[in-house]
Amino acid sequence: MIKPMMIAIDLIMIAFFVQGGYKELADTNTRMINWIENTWSGDLGTV
Repeated sequence: MIKPMMIAIDLIMIAFFVQGGYKELADTNTRMINWIENTWSGDLGTV
């Protein structure tokens, strides 16, 4: 259930990186990924 979501996020990240603003987008995406991992960690059963 989480796999397709992570793939979609990766594609979104790549699209943003291609457009530029690497530094800001990297920070934003890192926070987003951390939030998603923390949110879904209970369902995934992994840390």
